[in-house]
Amino acid sequence: MTKISETAFEEIVIITLEKIAFLLMEPVPTVECPSKLPMQTRIQFEGPLSRGSAHFFADESFAKEMASGFLGVEPEDVSTEDAQGAMKEFANMIAGELVLQLGAREDEFYLGLPEIVKPGSVDLNTPEKGESLLFHFEGDEGHLSCKVNLISTSP
Repeated sequence: MTKISETAFEEIVIITLEKIAFLLMEPVPTVECPSKLPMQTRIQFEGPLSRGSAHFFADESFAKEMASGFLGVEPEDVSTEDAQGAMKEFANMIAGELVLQLGAREDEFYLGLPEIVKPGSVDLNTPEKGESLLFHFEGDEGHLSCKVNLISTSP
């Protein structure tokens, strides 16, 4: 199974947020990140050698700032629905880059639709089947955490 390096994933997240939402984020250690973040999004993917999911967790202030950057409006004009839409679009962008890193240029991958996940239904710190990677980011706008789960499907 092709693996993605932690550094490559961090760069994908940081560059994407800078380009599409004008947000500056820095990776932070797990101990410096809140254990629960209320806004959660998930997207699933599957390829010939692996399948998995990417979960994104954020505080509402971060999600609203991201939506503000996406939409070109002031953060106070962003609704919760706008913030959820921005979280889903961000999940789609990052998962698209993730599957490219996992081999989608050479092999066919299925990328599901991003969905809002009920807060608390996925625990940020509980390991999943297969390989779980955790990434945490912090900026002036708030916190973002990403949990990527990879399961080998090769014989």
